[in-house]
Amino acid sequence: MKTQIIKKRRFRWELVVGIVLFAWIIYSLIGITFGPEKAKENGNVCKGYDYGFKVCRGDINRD
Repeated sequence: MKTQIIKKRRFRWELVVGIVLFAWIIYSLIGITFGPEKAKENGNVCKGYDYGFKVCRGDINRD
């Protein structure tokens, strides 16, 4: 009987990081496009989801 050699597959971290980054960017773009607008305490209005990119308008120097 022949002995089978089991090849160890290398885990590709670069691929996993790339997929997660791509999914986060898509999530952020959907949030900017279709997400709710939220007013901050300084009067600025931001659009986007909580854990993604946000686009804000208003006075950035206002406290």
